[in-house]
Amino acid sequence: MNKTYLLICDLLTVVILFYACKKDNKYEELTQLADIKLQEAIKLAENQSCKPIEEWRIDTFSYRYVSVHPSFEKEYSKLIKEYRKLFEQANKAYKPGKSGAIVCNIIILH
Repeated sequence: MNKTYLLICDLLTVVILFYACKKDNKYEELTQLADIKLQEAIKLAENQSCKPIEEWRIDTFSYRYVSVHPSFEKEYSKLIKEYRKLFEQANKAYKPGKSGAIVCNIIILH
């Protein structure tokens, strides 16, 4: 009985330590998922056949312009909405380093 009790206590301790020491990588996971959604939306736009230019609109992101046509705009908008939601969740999950501050190295040249 004593050996079984000690074995259960040891197992419980290992499980608790595993979860206590588990690295919190929610930010990285959410950022990667958001990037996947954005890439899917861009790929959707890139894989369309040419249609009359007057029907297209341009959507902008920080590093890219995306041409959007009404024929796939609903699916595109859904992907972008998911991207923005995941990106917002990632920003909320962001936890800076142990010091609690974000470090920026900026060199100003005169």
